[in-house]
Amino acid sequence: MANQPEKLFKYCSTSTAVQILESRKLRWSSPSVFNDPLELSHLTEANFDRDALLQATIKLASSMIFSSSNPRGDTPLINAIKRWREEERFEDPEEAETVLGELLAKMVDQRMLLVKQFVETWQQYNKQTRICCFTSRPDSVVAWDLFAQGHSGVCFRFDASGDASAADASAIEYRNQRPELVDLRMQIDAILYNQPMDDHFDFSQFLRIKPPSRKLEMEWRCFRQSPNVDIGSDFSQWTDDIEFQAEELSAVCFGIDIKDKDKEHIQRLLKDQYTNARSYQANLAAGKYDLEIQKL
Repeated sequence: MANQPEKLFKYCSTSTAVQILESRKLRWSSPSVFNDPLELSHLTEANFDRDALLQATIKLASSMIFSSSNPRGDTPLINAIKRWREEERFEDPEEAETVLGELLAKMVDQRMLLVKQFVETWQQYNKQTRICCFTSRPDSVVAWDLFAQGHSGVCFRFDASGDASAADASAIEYRNQRPELVDLRMQIDAILYNQPMDDHFDFSQFLRIKPPSRKLEMEWRCFRQSPNVDIGSDFSQWTDDIEFQAEELSAVCFGIDIKDKDKEHIQRLLKDQYTNARSYQANLAAGKYDLEIQKL
């Protein structure tokens, strides 16, 4: 787990920067607002249905009957499999699967009800959850390009300690394996070994994973639950603008292509309302594609 940073950085366009400075608020959004097809959303459901779960459970249970070793466990179903093995109840997998189909159907139906409840809980969590995104460095060429209007925006430095808005941030983990809302094999094991659904599942773990191709973004996310109960059905409006204290913003860095008038406007706002914030300028390093951050 990455160490909690003392400072985090927010890249944005100049128009967004002005809104942040004038309102002294940061926008926190539901994951659905990001509209990223690679992330789970409020529309995400289990990637299998009742029949798929039933057939997969039958196949695994049948293989346990004819396996060379005894299955582990002490549930009614596992004990029945052990007894059938001792009695040599079935001559072949096809005969076993017929009996298992009748036995497992009700168990699978009960499990699918739990899966349905789990998905509905996730969907409600997604609607109510609000995320504010930051990065860990002010000199990320990728972040400047993607989030700061192609280097013509700004990068704010926010305090990430104590009770600050950016405190308790979580680093994004960049993995090859995409998370699934409900894992089929885990549900099969739950049926075989009589395991309950986790009533205190941490849904935020689904929102802290991205593909390795985005590793250069060096993203950190802060989470909070929206106090708004009636949020409507338009997911683009699932946002909250949350106020921060002026002293939380300790610096602003201007992009290499920022317009002079935008830079002057932002500097005036800083002088009037954020007297402790320092100003920096990003410049291209000589002979490199790296950025150098210089104090103004």
